[in-house]
Amino acid sequence: MAKVKDPFGAREARGSVGGITASRNTSGQILRCKASPVQPRTNSQTTIRAAMQRMTYKYQSLSAENIILWQDFASNWPVTDVFGDSITLSGMNWFVALNSRLDYLGKAIQEQPPLTPNCDIDLSGSIFNDVSTSSIMMSLSGTLPSGGALWISYSSELPLSSNFKKKSLKLRKTFSNQEGPTITLIDGTDILFGGTSRIQFEHFFTDSKGRSTPVVRTNIDTKA
Repeated sequence: MAKVKDPFGAREARGSVGGITASRNTSGQILRCKASPVQPRTNSQTTIRAAMQRMTYKYQSLSAENIILWQDFASNWPVTDVFGDSITLSGMNWFVALNSRLDYLGKAIQEQPPLTPNCDIDLSGSIFNDVSTSSIMMSLSGTLPSGGALWISYSSELPLSSNFKKKSLKLRKTFSNQEGPTITLIDGTDILFGGTSRIQFEHFFTDSKGRSTPVVRTNIDTKA
């Protein structure tokens, strides 16, 4: 069902009613045909679903005391949804969100919630083209904390006109050990259409509790 901020179509509606989906971008209000969801079965999607199911089972196996702690944590730390509204997640939502990252990295599961959901990592990254090698690099302005990780998602090579987020943008690399102030994300020899393509990137950092910094999105036009 559409979530209407004002009378439908008058100023701002987001969501779906019947066969129409309403959304908004920098150009203004958009109405389009509703896309029917599919159930993809790629290897990566199957792996992610299995991991989420595993985390759900782990939450259900927690002690009653720890489940109460996660429920209290959830009630004390609401989040903001895509519409800008405050919503309260469940304790299981928080447990799965934080621990699925730790599980992916092969780290121990946290049976009790952290004190806060805030991730105080004094570290930022900037993605750029290396002119000499045509490789796509990232420069880091700080040091990855112990137990932390850098998560890199990027798309396939896209037309230079590509601005909207593409389905080919997916998690490709994680770095648990910082290799230095500059790391290679894509070697220049792996770029097929240098100078005529764009690659979409998203990255964020996590700490030892699985908490994350905001996702940063970057578009990089390849170099020939």
